[in-house]
Amino acid sequence: MAASVIINRLTGAGPTTTDITSATNRMSTSDVVAPGTSDPIPIPGAGTNYSYWVTTRLEVITTAPDNGINNIKWYSDNTGFGTGLTCMGDPATAYTQAAGGGHVQGTTGDVLNSTNYPSLTSASGTDVTTYTSGAPKSVTGSIGASLGEFGDRFVYQLGVGATAGVGTMTARTFTWQFDET
Repeated sequence: MAASVIINRLTGAGPTTTDITSATNRMSTSDVVAPGTSDPIPIPGAGTNYSYWVTTRLEVITTAPDNGINNIKWYSDNTGFGTGLTCMGDPATAYTQAAGGGHVQGTTGDVLNSTNYPSLTSASGTDVTTYTSGAPKSVTGSIGASLGEFGDRFVYQLGVGATAGVGTMTARTFTWQFDET
C-alpha cells in the first residue's frame, strides 16, 4: 500500500506544522498558515518588499512506506510571477522562524538569505522558476518504513518590487516528488 505523505507548512517558534497538501498556500507579511487577504505585501515606492518566508516539509502519516522514500525533488510550474515579482527559494537543513526583523508586520519580511536563514543551502535562494519538472531541485533526505517528517525543508519567499501591479497574483503550483519502495 502506498505511504500517506502530506506537505506541512511550518510556522511560529515551535514550529507548528500544518498540513497544506490540498490548501491554497498564500505568502504574506506574517508568519501564519492561512493569512487570507490579511497582511498583503505592499508595493514599495522604491526597492523591494518581501513576504515572510514560507517553510515546507514532507511527512508520512498513518500509512508508512513498505521500505522507504528517497530521491526527493521540488519544482515549480515554470511560470513567471509577473512584472516586479520574484520568488526565491532553496532547501534548508533546519527550521528558522520567519520574521520581519526590524520591519513591521504587514510591510516586509527579512530577506531570505543564509545570514537570516543560516541553514539555507545557498547564499540567497534561487529563482524558483528555474526548478521545473525537467530540472527539479534535489532535496536531501529519506525515511525508512516508518511515520514522521523527513527530508530537508524547502523555503521560499516572494519579493514585490516598485514596478509590480496592484491586485492578487495568479496562483502558482509547487510540486514535491519522491521515490517510494
